[in-house]
Amino acid sequence: MLPSNTYFAWTKASADDSEFIVAEAMRFSAASLVEAGTQDRQDLMNAAPYVNYVLFGTPLEAMYGEHLERLREIKEKV
Repeated sequence: MLPSNTYFAWTKASADDSEFIVAEAMRFSAASLVEAGTQDRQDLMNAAPYVNYVLFGTPLEAMYGEHLERLREIKEKV
């Protein structure tokens, strides 16, 4: 599995205030890709997202999984 980067854009300035609508479209698109891969028998349900591409609101647990507690411990020490 490789990182996927989808691109969303709009040309009307009036759409600038609709970031949450665009964010939901992005989430729906990503979920659709995971669903398609899963139907193709790929094991994607527990795959961590590429952290440089995650959308705001993505839980840290989804990004770092079982490593999150260890990363928090390292953060405390550093």
